[in-house]
Amino acid sequence: MKTILVIGAGRSSSSMIRYFLDNAEKENWYIRVGDMNLEMAQDKVGEHSRAEAFQI
Repeated sequence: MKTILVIGAGRSSSSMIRYFLDNAEKENWYIRVGDMNLEMAQDKVGEHSRAEAFQI
């Protein structure tokens, strides 16, 4: 499994994060999304089983 690290969960990263989450199962990815605002990162990740949010 590959881990993809996304730094920043602002508006410009929404499409990219959605793409990673939509393809995580098929591509065997685990997505980590970090932002200064933990709630924003959690909002982007949701309850996805192959992703986690963290605060920077």
